[in-house]
Amino acid sequence: MNLKLDIVYMRIWAILFIVAHHSIHIYWYWPVNTDIPALSPLFMLSLSTIFKNIGLAIFTYISGMLVFYQASKKTTLHHFITKKIKRLLLPALIWGILYHILFPHYESNKIPTFINGNHLWYLLMLFTCMLSSLPLILNLKHKWSIVIVIYSIISLCSHLNWTFIEFRFYFPIFIIGYISSYLKEKSITFSPKINLIFLFISFSLIILYIEIPSTNSFILFFSRILNMTAICYITSYIFNHIKYKSIKPITTTLNNSTFTIYLLHQFVINFLIKNNLLLNYNLWYCNMIICFLTGIIIPIAFSFIINKLSVNYHLPFLKNLL
Repeated sequence: MNLKLDIVYMRIWAILFIVAHHSIHIYWYWPVNTDIPALSPLFMLSLSTIFKNIGLAIFTYISGMLVFYQASKKTTLHHFITKKIKRLLLPALIWGILYHILFPHYESNKIPTFINGNHLWYLLMLFTCMLSSLPLILNLKHKWSIVIVIYSIISLCSHLNWTFIEFRFYFPIFIIGYISSYLKEKSITFSPKINLIFLFISFSLIILYIEIPSTNSFILFFSRILNMTAICYITSYIFNHIKYKSIKPITTTLNNSTFTIYLLHQFVINFLIKNNLLLNYNLWYCNMIICFLTGIIIPIAFSFIINKLSVNYHLPFLKNLL
């Protein structure tokens, strides 16, 4: 199987789960300060949380996988950091400022920065994961020890910033993605019986995480990491065992637009809410579908327009926006 197809389909499912999460969450006070009453059933809130965990865990896992392949190409420090600044920080800053201008009322007061006050916090967190993996990318001596020290220091500073709080949970998933690519590169596989045991453990961990809530911060910390690890293992197992025939045009379009969809879908949802373009709030299921579909279609259309302008008018800098 082509590993890239594995990543393509995982990436698409991840963005669909994230947009679904934010589409459902409009009835549970996201974005913040909305006047939409909580009219949807309580189970939809649980479903939204599950979708978020799946989507962000898969995205982080994939990022770790891709970093391994970048490390195997012997990239330079300057090239790697420059590339990640253009790919993650620059769009986060540009769209974060625009979000602050257009929707200041919808920013979280707990994390009041251009990036951390909205859904773009993830990009800054992912950039932190990339920087923390530099010892692996540069293949430094005692690289794993250095990575553990970096993770420990940032985790101890988690009270300073929302990015560092989430980093504690997602960086282990990032590293698992890195290790997963290493195992595939070395053709190290598990027997069907071992895979079956891992699948059973993974499903059990997910059920326990949902059904047995805890107020103990230590238990919550490790249970969340184990839950996301289980999600990534199951997802990776499924997409590794699918027999791919060919990539359909819609698959290519979605794959090429995943980053744009992530950047812009919340803008679209906010616009619908702010301008009262949704249906009667009692029709919660219809409004969630409207948010979901427009949150995917409009960013794809925007991406298409930007790419056309970039090519036709020789404006390559426009691609840095997306």
